[in-house]
Amino acid sequence: MKRRILKTFTAILLMIVAIAGFMPCINREVKAETETRQIVFDQNTIESISLVNDSSFSKDGITLTSSYNPDADFDDGGYSTVILESGSIYIRSGSFTFSSSVGQISKIEITCSQNDGHFPAGWIWNENDHVLTWQGDPSDTVSIEDYSYREYLYTSINGISEMVFTVITEHVVTEYPLYVGKNQVTSAYLKNETEGWEYDPDSNTLYLNNANITDTNTYIVTRDCISYHGSPSDVLTISLSGNSTVGDENAQYAIEANFARLVITGNGSLTVNGSSYAICAVPSLTIKDVSITANTGHICSFEDMVIDNSTVTVLSGTLESDDGYVEITDSRVEVAGKSEGIISVGDYISISGDSYVKADVTGSQTKDEKIAMWFADSLELKDGVEIVEPEEAEIRAYKIPGLSSDTYTVFEKGSSSPAQKVIIAKTYTIKFVNDDGTELQSSKVITGVMPKYEGDTPTKPSDGKYEYTFKGWDKEIKEAKEDATYTAVFESKEISTPQPDPKPVTPFPVPNTGIEAPGSDASLRYIALLGICAFAASFFNKKH
Repeated sequence: MKRRILKTFTAILLMIVAIAGFMPCINREVKAETETRQIVFDQNTIESISLVNDSSFSKDGITLTSSYNPDADFDDGGYSTVILESGSIYIRSGSFTFSSSVGQISKIEITCSQNDGHFPAGWIWNENDHVLTWQGDPSDTVSIEDYSYREYLYTSINGISEMVFTVITEHVVTEYPLYVGKNQVTSAYLKNETEGWEYDPDSNTLYLNNANITDTNTYIVTRDCISYHGSPSDVLTISLSGNSTVGDENAQYAIEANFARLVITGNGSLTVNGSSYAICAVPSLTIKDVSITANTGHICSFEDMVIDNSTVTVLSGTLESDDGYVEITDSRVEVAGKSEGIISVGDYISISGDSYVKADVTGSQTKDEKIAMWFADSLELKDGVEIVEPEEAEIRAYKIPGLSSDTYTVFEKGSSSPAQKVIIAKTYTIKFVNDDGTELQSSKVITGVMPKYEGDTPTKPSDGKYEYTFKGWDKEIKEAKEDATYTAVFESKEISTPQPDPKPVTPFPVPNTGIEAPGSDASLRYIALLGICAFAASFFNKKH
Protein backbone atom coordinates (compact mmCIF):
# COMPACT_ATOMS: atom_id res chain seq x y z
CA MET A 1 0.00 0.00 0.00
CA LYS A 2 3.01 2.30 0.20
CA ARG A 3 2.77 2.55 -3.57
CA ARG A 4 -0.68 4.10 -3.13
CA ILE A 5 0.64 6.89 -0.93
CA LEU A 6 3.60 7.55 -3.20
CA LYS A 7 1.42 7.64 -6.31
CA THR A 8 -1.04 10.08 -4.75
CA PHE A 9 1.78 12.34 -3.62
CA THR A 10 3.35 12.25 -7.09
CA ALA A 11 0.04 13.13 -8.72
CA ILE A 12 -0.47 16.11 -6.41
CA LEU A 13 3.07 17.25 -7.14
CA LEU A 14 2.37 17.10 -10.86
CA MET A 15 -0.69 19.27 -10.36
CA ILE A 16 1.36 21.87 -8.49
CA VAL A 17 4.00 21.87 -11.21
CA ALA A 18 1.34 22.25 -13.87
CA ILE A 19 -0.37 25.14 -12.07
CA ALA A 20 2.85 26.97 -11.25
CA GLY A 21 4.67 26.51 -14.51
CA PHE A 22 2.01 26.29 -17.16
CA MET A 23 -0.85 28.52 -16.07
CA PRO A 24 -0.71 30.55 -19.36
CA CYS A 25 -2.11 27.49 -21.12
CA ILE A 26 -5.39 27.99 -19.32
CA ASN A 27 -5.98 31.01 -21.58
CA ARG A 28 -5.62 30.52 -25.30
CA GLU A 29 -2.68 32.34 -26.74
CA VAL A 30 -2.88 34.22 -30.05
CA LYS A 31 0.02 34.82 -32.40
CA ALA A 32 0.43 35.99 -36.00
CA GLU A 33 2.00 34.14 -38.89
CA THR A 34 3.02 35.94 -42.09
CA GLU A 35 2.47 34.56 -45.57
CA THR A 36 3.90 36.18 -48.71
CA ARG A 37 2.47 35.29 -52.10
CA GLN A 38 2.08 36.64 -55.63
CA ILE A 39 -1.15 37.27 -57.50
CA VAL A 40 -0.73 37.53 -61.26
CA PHE A 41 -2.94 39.24 -63.85
CA ASP A 42 -1.89 37.84 -67.23
CA GLN A 43 -2.39 39.51 -70.60
CA ASN A 44 -5.78 37.88 -71.18
CA THR A 45 -7.05 39.24 -67.88
CA ILE A 46 -5.66 42.72 -68.51
CA GLU A 47 -7.14 43.00 -71.99
CA SER A 48 -10.55 42.03 -70.63
CA ILE A 49 -10.59 45.02 -68.24
CA SER A 50 -12.39 48.19 -69.28
CA LEU A 51 -12.41 51.00 -66.68
CA VAL A 52 -13.45 54.56 -67.47
CA ASN A 53 -13.51 57.37 -64.92
CA ASP A 54 -15.14 56.16 -61.65
CA SER A 55 -15.19 52.36 -61.84
CA SER A 56 -13.42 49.30 -60.49
CA PHE A 57 -12.42 45.73 -61.31
CA SER A 58 -11.64 42.88 -58.86
CA LYS A 59 -10.01 39.49 -59.26
CA ASP A 60 -8.33 37.10 -56.78
CA GLY A 61 -8.58 39.68 -53.99
CA ILE A 62 -6.95 42.50 -55.99
CA THR A 63 -9.06 45.55 -56.88
CA LEU A 64 -8.20 48.19 -59.48
CA THR A 65 -10.06 51.50 -58.97
CA SER A 66 -10.09 54.48 -61.30
CA SER A 67 -11.15 57.95 -60.06
CA TYR A 68 -11.28 61.28 -61.83
CA ASN A 69 -11.97 64.92 -60.85
CA PRO A 70 -15.00 66.34 -62.68
CA ASP A 71 -14.21 69.87 -61.40
CA ALA A 72 -10.80 70.08 -63.07
CA ASP A 73 -10.63 73.00 -65.52
CA PHE A 74 -7.90 72.87 -68.10
CA ASP A 75 -6.93 75.90 -70.17
CA ASP A 76 -6.79 73.90 -73.36
CA GLY A 77 -10.33 72.66 -72.85
CA GLY A 78 -9.18 69.15 -72.08
CA TYR A 79 -11.21 66.69 -70.05
CA SER A 80 -10.47 64.97 -66.76
CA THR A 81 -10.27 61.26 -67.57
CA VAL A 82 -8.98 57.97 -66.17
CA ILE A 83 -8.98 54.97 -68.49
CA LEU A 84 -7.73 51.37 -68.44
CA GLU A 85 -8.60 49.66 -71.66
CA SER A 86 -6.93 47.36 -74.20
CA GLY A 87 -3.87 47.00 -71.98
CA SER A 88 -3.19 50.72 -71.50
CA ILE A 89 -3.66 53.05 -68.55
CA TYR A 90 -4.36 56.72 -69.32
CA ILE A 91 -4.67 59.28 -66.50
CA ARG A 92 -5.44 62.99 -66.81
CA SER A 93 -5.99 64.75 -63.50
CA GLY A 94 -7.14 61.65 -61.69
CA SER A 95 -5.81 58.56 -59.94
CA PHE A 96 -5.56 54.85 -60.45
CA THR A 97 -5.39 52.84 -57.19
CA PHE A 98 -4.44 49.23 -56.44
CA SER A 99 -5.79 47.58 -53.27
CA SER A 100 -6.08 44.10 -51.80
CA SER A 101 -8.66 42.35 -49.62
CA VAL A 102 -6.36 39.40 -48.89
CA GLY A 103 -3.42 41.27 -47.37
CA GLN A 104 -1.16 44.25 -47.84
CA ILE A 105 0.37 44.93 -51.26
CA SER A 106 4.11 45.34 -50.82
CA LYS A 107 5.20 45.35 -54.48
CA ILE A 108 3.66 45.90 -57.91
CA GLU A 109 5.40 44.95 -61.14
CA ILE A 110 3.87 46.06 -64.45
CA THR A 111 5.40 44.69 -67.62
CA CYS A 112 4.65 47.09 -70.49
CA SER A 113 6.05 48.20 -73.86
CA GLN A 114 6.42 51.91 -72.96
CA ASN A 115 5.37 54.70 -70.59
CA ASP A 116 5.67 58.46 -70.49
CA GLY A 117 7.63 58.57 -67.27
CA HIS A 118 5.32 60.86 -65.29
CA PHE A 119 4.93 58.94 -62.02
CA PRO A 120 4.88 59.88 -58.37
CA ALA A 121 7.77 58.92 -56.06
CA GLY A 122 8.37 55.25 -55.45
CA TRP A 123 7.91 54.04 -59.02
CA ILE A 124 10.96 52.75 -60.86
CA TRP A 125 11.22 52.09 -64.59
CA ASN A 126 13.56 49.37 -65.83
CA GLU A 127 14.23 50.18 -69.47
CA ASN A 128 15.95 46.87 -70.18
CA ASP A 129 13.20 44.63 -68.83
CA HIS A 130 10.37 47.06 -69.56
CA VAL A 131 9.06 46.63 -66.03
CA LEU A 132 7.56 49.44 -64.00
CA THR A 133 7.94 48.61 -60.29
CA TRP A 134 6.51 50.09 -57.11
CA GLN A 135 7.80 48.90 -53.73
CA GLY A 136 7.01 50.78 -50.59
CA ASP A 137 5.25 50.71 -47.26
CA PRO A 138 2.32 48.23 -47.40
CA SER A 139 0.23 50.66 -45.38
CA ASP A 140 0.51 53.36 -48.06
CA THR A 141 -2.16 53.93 -50.68
CA VAL A 142 -0.65 52.91 -53.97
CA SER A 143 -1.54 55.35 -56.76
CA ILE A 144 -0.05 55.86 -60.20
CA GLU A 145 -1.14 59.49 -60.16
CA ASP A 146 -2.70 61.90 -57.72
CA TYR A 147 -2.10 65.39 -59.19
CA SER A 148 -3.53 68.73 -58.19
CA TYR A 149 -6.83 69.51 -59.86
CA ARG A 150 -5.61 72.45 -61.94
CA GLU A 151 -2.29 70.94 -62.84
CA TYR A 152 -2.24 69.73 -66.40
CA LEU A 153 -0.14 66.59 -66.36
CA TYR A 154 -0.47 63.42 -68.26
CA THR A 155 0.43 59.82 -67.38
CA SER A 156 0.15 56.77 -69.59
CA ILE A 157 1.36 53.15 -69.53
CA ASN A 158 0.99 51.33 -72.81
CA GLY A 159 1.17 47.74 -73.99
CA ILE A 160 0.69 46.11 -70.56
CA SER A 161 1.20 42.34 -70.78
CA GLU A 162 1.36 41.36 -67.09
CA MET A 163 0.76 42.71 -63.59
CA VAL A 164 2.29 40.91 -60.60
CA PHE A 165 1.15 41.85 -57.08
CA THR A 166 3.19 40.72 -54.08
CA VAL A 167 0.84 40.45 -51.11
CA ILE A 168 1.78 39.98 -47.46
CA THR A 169 -0.97 38.25 -45.46
CA GLU A 170 -0.88 38.11 -41.68
CA HIS A 171 -2.75 35.12 -40.27
CA VAL A 172 -3.94 35.19 -36.68
CA VAL A 173 -3.25 31.76 -35.20
CA THR A 174 -4.98 30.61 -32.03
CA GLU A 175 -3.10 28.12 -29.90
CA TYR A 176 -5.32 25.68 -28.03
CA PRO A 177 -4.25 23.95 -24.79
CA LEU A 178 -4.28 20.59 -26.58
CA TYR A 179 -1.36 18.52 -27.82
CA VAL A 180 -1.87 15.55 -30.12
CA GLY A 181 1.25 13.58 -30.93
CA LYS A 182 4.28 15.84 -31.09
CA ASN A 183 2.50 19.09 -31.89
CA GLN A 184 0.22 21.61 -30.29
CA VAL A 185 -3.19 22.03 -31.91
CA THR A 186 -3.76 25.49 -33.39
CA SER A 187 -6.28 27.15 -35.67
CA ALA A 188 -3.81 26.40 -38.48
CA TYR A 189 -3.38 22.77 -37.37
CA LEU A 190 -6.80 21.34 -36.60
CA LYS A 191 -6.43 17.87 -38.07
CA ASN A 192 -3.97 15.20 -39.10
CA GLU A 193 -5.38 12.71 -41.58
CA THR A 194 -2.33 10.43 -41.28
CA GLU A 195 -2.82 10.06 -37.53
CA GLY A 196 -6.61 10.00 -37.92
CA TRP A 197 -7.78 12.92 -35.76
CA GLU A 198 -9.58 16.25 -36.09
CA TYR A 199 -10.32 18.93 -33.51
CA ASP A 200 -13.37 21.19 -33.31
CA PRO A 201 -12.53 24.16 -31.07
CA ASP A 202 -16.14 25.39 -30.91
CA SER A 203 -17.32 22.24 -29.13
CA ASN A 204 -13.89 21.41 -27.67
CA THR A 205 -14.16 17.95 -29.22
CA LEU A 206 -11.30 15.78 -30.46
CA TYR A 207 -12.54 13.25 -33.04
CA LEU A 208 -10.59 9.99 -33.38
CA ASN A 209 -11.49 7.99 -36.48
CA ASN A 210 -9.42 4.80 -36.75
CA ALA A 211 -6.65 6.89 -35.24
CA ASN A 212 -3.12 5.70 -34.51
CA ILE A 213 -1.33 8.18 -32.26
CA THR A 214 1.95 6.98 -30.77
CA ASP A 215 4.21 10.05 -30.91
CA THR A 216 4.62 11.88 -27.61
CA ASN A 217 5.12 15.51 -26.61
CA THR A 218 7.11 16.92 -23.72
CA TYR A 219 4.64 19.60 -22.72
CA ILE A 220 5.10 19.17 -18.99
CA VAL A 221 7.31 16.53 -17.41
CA THR A 222 5.55 13.53 -18.88
CA ARG A 223 5.52 11.90 -22.28
CA ASP A 224 1.92 12.22 -23.42
CA CYS A 225 0.31 11.20 -26.70
CA ILE A 226 -2.78 13.32 -26.06
CA SER A 227 -2.65 16.02 -23.39
CA TYR A 228 -5.00 18.86 -22.57
CA HIS A 229 -4.26 21.61 -20.04
CA GLY A 230 -7.18 23.98 -19.77
CA SER A 231 -9.29 25.43 -16.99
CA PRO A 232 -11.47 23.64 -14.42
CA SER A 233 -14.61 24.73 -16.26
CA ASP A 234 -13.48 23.13 -19.54
CA VAL A 235 -14.96 19.88 -20.84
CA LEU A 236 -12.81 18.05 -23.37
CA THR A 237 -14.76 15.46 -25.36
CA ILE A 238 -13.00 12.67 -27.22
CA SER A 239 -15.40 11.18 -29.76
CA LEU A 240 -14.55 7.72 -31.10
CA SER A 241 -15.43 6.08 -34.38
CA GLY A 242 -13.82 2.98 -35.80
CA ASN A 243 -10.95 1.34 -33.89
CA SER A 244 -8.34 3.74 -32.55
CA THR A 245 -5.02 3.27 -30.74
CA VAL A 246 -3.28 5.83 -28.54
CA GLY A 247 0.13 5.28 -26.92
CA ASP A 248 2.79 2.59 -26.88
CA GLU A 249 5.67 1.48 -24.66
CA ASN A 250 7.31 4.92 -24.99
CA ALA A 251 4.32 6.85 -23.70
CA GLN A 252 4.10 7.64 -20.01
CA TYR A 253 0.53 8.88 -20.36
CA ALA A 254 -1.56 7.84 -23.34
CA ILE A 255 -4.28 10.41 -22.58
CA GLU A 256 -4.03 13.12 -19.96
CA ALA A 257 -6.51 15.90 -19.21
CA ASN A 258 -5.42 18.42 -16.60
CA PHE A 259 -7.82 21.08 -15.31
CA ALA A 260 -10.60 19.80 -17.56
CA ARG A 261 -13.38 17.28 -17.32
CA LEU A 262 -12.74 14.49 -19.79
CA VAL A 263 -15.61 12.76 -21.63
CA ILE A 264 -14.87 9.80 -23.92
CA THR A 265 -17.86 8.83 -26.04
CA GLY A 266 -18.99 7.91 -29.56
CA ASN A 267 -19.65 4.55 -31.16
CA GLY A 268 -16.11 3.22 -31.60
CA SER A 269 -13.40 1.48 -29.62
CA LEU A 270 -10.08 2.64 -28.16
CA THR A 271 -6.91 0.84 -27.16
CA VAL A 272 -4.65 2.84 -24.82
CA ASN A 273 -1.11 2.07 -23.64
CA GLY A 274 0.85 4.05 -21.07
CA SER A 275 3.76 3.04 -18.89
CA SER A 276 2.18 4.95 -15.98
CA TYR A 277 -1.35 5.89 -16.97
CA ALA A 278 -3.48 4.83 -19.88
CA ILE A 279 -6.00 7.59 -19.07
CA CYS A 280 -5.66 10.25 -16.39
CA ALA A 281 -8.29 12.95 -15.88
CA VAL A 282 -8.25 15.90 -13.51
CA PRO A 283 -10.81 16.42 -12.18
CA SER A 284 -13.31 13.91 -13.62
CA LEU A 285 -13.72 11.20 -16.23
CA THR A 286 -16.85 10.01 -18.05
CA ILE A 287 -16.81 6.99 -20.37
CA LYS A 288 -20.05 6.52 -22.30
CA ASP A 289 -21.21 4.22 -25.14
CA VAL A 290 -17.70 3.03 -26.09
CA SER A 291 -15.26 0.17 -25.63
CA ILE A 292 -11.86 0.89 -24.06
CA THR A 293 -8.99 -1.52 -23.47
CA ALA A 294 -5.94 -0.44 -21.46
CA ASN A 295 -3.16 -2.89 -22.22
CA THR A 296 -0.78 -1.13 -19.85
CA GLY A 297 -1.27 1.60 -17.28
CA HIS A 298 -4.02 2.76 -14.96
CA ILE A 299 -7.31 4.48 -15.71
CA CYS A 300 -7.63 7.23 -13.14
CA SER A 301 -9.64 10.31 -12.23
CA PHE A 302 -8.86 12.64 -9.37
CA GLU A 303 -12.51 13.14 -8.60
CA ASP A 304 -15.62 11.47 -10.02
CA MET A 305 -15.53 8.62 -12.53
CA VAL A 306 -18.64 7.52 -14.45
CA ILE A 307 -18.79 4.50 -16.77
CA ASP A 308 -22.10 4.23 -18.63
CA ASN A 309 -23.15 1.66 -21.25
CA SER A 310 -19.53 0.83 -22.02
CA THR A 311 -16.96 -1.95 -21.94
CA VAL A 312 -13.77 -1.13 -20.04
CA THR A 313 -10.90 -3.58 -19.70
CA VAL A 314 -7.74 -2.86 -17.70
CA LEU A 315 -5.22 -5.65 -18.25
CA SER A 316 -2.39 -4.48 -16.00
CA GLY A 317 -3.36 -1.65 -13.70
CA THR A 318 -6.08 -0.17 -11.57
CA LEU A 319 -9.36 1.61 -12.13
CA GLU A 320 -9.49 4.34 -9.53
CA SER A 321 -10.87 7.61 -8.31
CA ASP A 322 -8.47 9.33 -5.94
CA ASP A 323 -10.91 11.75 -4.36
CA GLY A 324 -14.38 10.94 -5.61
CA TYR A 325 -16.84 8.19 -6.43
CA VAL A 326 -16.90 5.48 -9.09
CA GLU A 327 -20.28 4.86 -10.74
CA ILE A 328 -20.76 1.96 -13.16
CA THR A 329 -24.08 1.59 -14.98
CA ASP A 330 -25.11 -0.88 -17.72
CA SER A 331 -21.45 -1.68 -18.37
CA ARG A 332 -18.94 -4.51 -18.41
CA VAL A 333 -15.77 -3.68 -16.47
CA GLU A 334 -12.86 -6.07 -15.96
CA VAL A 335 -9.69 -5.08 -14.10
CA ALA A 336 -6.61 -7.22 -13.59
CA GLY A 337 -4.50 -5.13 -11.20
CA LYS A 338 -0.95 -5.71 -10.10
CA SER A 339 -1.84 -5.42 -6.44
CA GLU A 340 -5.12 -3.45 -6.41
CA GLY A 341 -8.15 -3.58 -8.68
CA ILE A 342 -11.03 -1.07 -8.43
CA ILE A 343 -10.57 1.76 -5.96
CA SER A 344 -12.48 4.77 -4.65
CA VAL A 345 -10.08 6.51 -2.29
CA GLY A 346 -12.40 9.31 -1.25
CA ASP A 347 -15.97 8.09 -1.70
CA TYR A 348 -18.23 5.20 -2.71
CA ILE A 349 -18.43 2.64 -5.52
CA SER A 350 -21.86 2.25 -7.15
CA ILE A 351 -22.82 -0.52 -9.59
CA SER A 352 -26.26 -0.59 -11.19
CA GLY A 353 -28.26 -1.54 -14.26
CA ASP A 354 -27.25 -4.44 -16.45
CA SER A 355 -23.63 -4.52 -15.29
CA TYR A 356 -20.82 -7.03 -14.88
CA VAL A 357 -17.79 -5.96 -12.84
CA LYS A 358 -14.74 -8.09 -12.13
CA ALA A 359 -11.65 -7.11 -10.15
CA ASP A 360 -8.98 -9.80 -10.06
CA VAL A 361 -5.45 -9.54 -8.64
CA THR A 362 -4.87 -13.25 -8.16
CA GLY A 363 -2.43 -13.35 -11.08
CA SER A 364 -0.21 -10.63 -9.65
CA GLN A 365 3.32 -11.49 -8.61
CA THR A 366 3.66 -8.55 -6.22
CA LYS A 367 4.83 -9.27 -2.70
CA ASP A 368 2.56 -6.59 -1.24
CA GLU A 369 -0.78 -7.51 0.18
CA LYS A 370 -3.25 -7.80 -2.68
CA ILE A 371 -6.77 -6.39 -2.60
CA ALA A 372 -9.32 -6.59 -5.41
CA MET A 373 -11.61 -3.73 -4.41
CA TRP A 374 -11.70 -1.06 -1.72
CA PHE A 375 -13.64 2.13 -1.06
CA ALA A 376 -13.66 4.92 1.49
CA ASP A 377 -17.42 5.06 2.03
CA SER A 378 -19.69 2.30 0.77
CA LEU A 379 -20.44 -0.23 -1.96
CA GLU A 380 -23.86 0.51 -3.46
CA LEU A 381 -25.47 -2.27 -5.47
CA LYS A 382 -28.72 -1.47 -7.29
CA ASP A 383 -31.21 -2.99 -9.77
CA GLY A 384 -30.61 -6.55 -8.64
CA VAL A 385 -26.84 -6.35 -8.91
CA GLU A 386 -25.16 -8.60 -6.34
CA ILE A 387 -21.81 -10.01 -5.29
CA VAL A 388 -21.39 -13.27 -7.17
CA GLU A 389 -17.88 -14.09 -5.97
CA PRO A 390 -16.97 -14.70 -3.21
CA GLU A 391 -20.20 -16.60 -2.78
CA GLU A 392 -20.47 -15.69 0.89
CA ALA A 393 -19.01 -12.20 0.90
CA GLU A 394 -18.67 -9.80 3.79
CA ILE A 395 -17.99 -6.07 3.64
CA ARG A 396 -15.90 -4.93 6.57
CA ALA A 397 -13.67 -2.06 7.56
CA TYR A 398 -10.07 -2.39 6.47
CA LYS A 399 -7.16 -0.19 7.48
CA ILE A 400 -5.02 0.94 4.54
CA PRO A 401 -1.46 1.52 5.76
CA GLY A 402 -0.63 5.21 5.61
CA LEU A 403 -4.24 6.44 5.53
CA SER A 404 -5.72 7.98 8.65
CA SER A 405 -9.35 7.22 7.80
CA ASP A 406 -10.94 3.80 7.64
CA THR A 407 -11.71 2.15 4.34
CA TYR A 408 -13.87 -0.82 3.45
CA THR A 409 -13.46 -3.85 1.27
CA VAL A 410 -14.91 -7.25 0.39
CA PHE A 411 -13.82 -10.22 2.46
CA GLU A 412 -14.52 -13.88 2.02
CA LYS A 413 -16.69 -15.03 4.90
CA GLY A 414 -14.55 -15.86 7.88
CA SER A 415 -11.37 -14.60 6.22
CA SER A 416 -9.07 -11.99 7.71
CA SER A 417 -7.68 -10.98 4.30
CA PRO A 418 -9.50 -9.00 1.61
CA ALA A 419 -10.77 -10.95 -1.37
CA GLN A 420 -8.31 -11.04 -4.25
CA LYS A 421 -11.08 -11.68 -6.75
CA VAL A 422 -14.46 -9.97 -6.67
CA ILE A 423 -17.23 -10.40 -9.25
CA ILE A 424 -20.29 -8.17 -8.94
CA ALA A 425 -23.02 -8.50 -11.54
CA LYS A 426 -26.66 -8.26 -12.39
CA THR A 427 -28.12 -11.76 -12.29
CA TYR A 428 -31.31 -13.12 -13.79
CA THR A 429 -33.47 -16.02 -12.69
CA ILE A 430 -33.54 -18.62 -15.45
CA LYS A 431 -35.96 -21.53 -15.11
CA PHE A 432 -36.40 -24.76 -17.06
CA VAL A 433 -39.80 -26.42 -16.58
CA ASN A 434 -41.59 -29.47 -17.91
CA ASP A 435 -44.61 -29.00 -20.13
CA ASP A 436 -46.91 -29.44 -17.14
CA GLY A 437 -45.14 -26.58 -15.31
CA THR A 438 -43.05 -28.78 -13.05
CA GLU A 439 -39.78 -26.99 -12.31
CA LEU A 440 -36.77 -28.92 -13.57
CA GLN A 441 -34.02 -26.37 -12.83
CA SER A 442 -33.85 -22.81 -11.49
CA SER A 443 -30.66 -20.77 -11.14
CA LYS A 444 -29.30 -17.24 -11.15
CA VAL A 445 -27.30 -16.53 -14.29
CA ILE A 446 -24.89 -13.60 -14.68
CA THR A 447 -25.83 -11.06 -17.29
CA GLY A 448 -24.47 -11.89 -20.70
CA VAL A 449 -23.86 -15.56 -19.84
CA MET A 450 -25.54 -18.30 -21.87
CA PRO A 451 -27.85 -20.36 -19.61
CA LYS A 452 -27.26 -24.13 -19.62
CA TYR A 453 -29.64 -26.90 -18.61
CA GLU A 454 -27.74 -29.45 -16.55
CA GLY A 455 -30.55 -31.69 -15.30
CA ASP A 456 -31.85 -35.06 -16.50
CA THR A 457 -33.48 -35.21 -19.90
CA PRO A 458 -37.12 -34.17 -19.46
CA THR A 459 -39.70 -36.97 -19.78
CA LYS A 460 -43.43 -37.22 -20.23
CA PRO A 461 -45.39 -40.41 -19.45
CA SER A 462 -47.48 -42.11 -22.10
CA ASP A 463 -51.23 -41.51 -21.96
CA GLY A 464 -52.04 -44.88 -23.54
CA LYS A 465 -52.67 -43.40 -26.90
CA TYR A 466 -49.36 -41.55 -27.43
CA GLU A 467 -45.73 -41.94 -26.42
CA TYR A 468 -43.62 -38.76 -25.90
CA THR A 469 -39.98 -37.98 -26.70
CA PHE A 470 -38.16 -34.80 -25.55
CA LYS A 471 -37.65 -32.53 -28.53
CA GLY A 472 -36.18 -29.32 -27.00
CA TRP A 473 -37.35 -26.06 -25.47
CA ASP A 474 -40.16 -23.77 -26.49
CA LYS A 475 -37.74 -20.96 -27.53
CA GLU A 476 -34.13 -20.42 -28.41
CA ILE A 477 -31.83 -20.18 -25.39
CA LYS A 478 -30.11 -16.78 -25.36
CA GLU A 479 -27.62 -14.90 -23.21
CA ALA A 480 -29.16 -13.78 -19.95
CA LYS A 481 -30.52 -10.27 -20.31
CA GLU A 482 -33.75 -10.74 -18.37
CA ASP A 483 -35.56 -13.33 -16.26
CA ALA A 484 -36.66 -16.19 -18.51
CA THR A 485 -38.48 -19.53 -18.39
CA TYR A 486 -37.87 -22.30 -20.91
CA THR A 487 -40.56 -25.00 -21.24
CA ALA A 488 -39.85 -28.54 -22.45
CA VAL A 489 -41.40 -29.53 -25.75
CA PHE A 490 -42.16 -33.17 -26.63
CA GLU A 491 -42.71 -35.02 -29.85
CA SER A 492 -45.70 -37.44 -29.77
CA LYS A 493 -46.07 -40.82 -31.45
CA GLU A 494 -49.36 -42.76 -31.61
CA ILE A 495 -49.39 -46.18 -29.96
CA SER A 496 -50.62 -48.95 -32.34
CA THR A 497 -52.73 -51.92 -30.70
CA PRO A 498 -51.90 -55.37 -32.24
CA GLN A 499 -54.98 -57.53 -33.39
CA PRO A 500 -55.02 -61.42 -32.71
CA ASP A 501 -54.70 -63.69 -35.73
CA PRO A 502 -58.01 -65.65 -36.61
CA LYS A 503 -58.03 -69.47 -35.82
CA PRO A 504 -58.13 -71.65 -38.93
CA VAL A 505 -61.29 -73.86 -39.53
CA THR A 506 -60.47 -77.48 -40.39
CA PRO A 507 -62.97 -78.74 -42.99
CA PHE A 508 -64.30 -82.32 -42.82
CA PRO A 509 -65.89 -84.40 -45.60
CA VAL A 510 -69.61 -84.03 -46.11
CA PRO A 511 -71.49 -87.14 -47.36
CA ASN A 512 -73.14 -86.83 -50.64
CA THR A 513 -76.94 -87.16 -50.15
CA GLY A 514 -77.69 -87.01 -53.78
CA ILE A 515 -80.08 -84.13 -53.10
CA GLU A 516 -79.00 -80.86 -54.38
CA ALA A 517 -81.37 -77.98 -54.34
CA PRO A 518 -81.21 -75.76 -57.28
CA GLY A 519 -78.49 -73.27 -56.72
CA SER A 520 -77.29 -75.08 -53.46
CA ASP A 521 -73.64 -75.47 -52.67
CA ALA A 522 -71.56 -77.53 -50.22
CA SER A 523 -72.63 -75.46 -47.21
CA LEU A 524 -76.25 -76.18 -47.89
CA ARG A 525 -75.49 -79.86 -48.09
CA TYR A 526 -73.73 -79.65 -44.78
CA ILE A 527 -76.75 -78.04 -43.11
CA ALA A 528 -79.05 -80.67 -44.54
CA LEU A 529 -76.83 -83.46 -43.15
CA LEU A 530 -76.96 -81.94 -39.68
CA GLY A 531 -80.74 -81.85 -39.85
CA ILE A 532 -80.95 -85.57 -40.73
CA CYS A 533 -78.67 -86.45 -37.82
CA ALA A 534 -80.80 -84.44 -35.41
CA PHE A 535 -83.98 -86.20 -36.61
CA ALA A 536 -82.42 -89.64 -36.19
CA ALA A 537 -81.35 -88.87 -32.64
CA SER A 538 -84.83 -87.72 -31.72
CA PHE A 539 -86.44 -90.89 -33.14
CA PHE A 540 -84.05 -93.10 -31.26
CA ASN A 541 -84.84 -91.43 -27.96
CA LYS A 542 -88.58 -92.02 -28.40
CA LYS A 543 -88.12 -95.79 -28.96
CA HIS A 544 -86.31 -96.16 -25.76
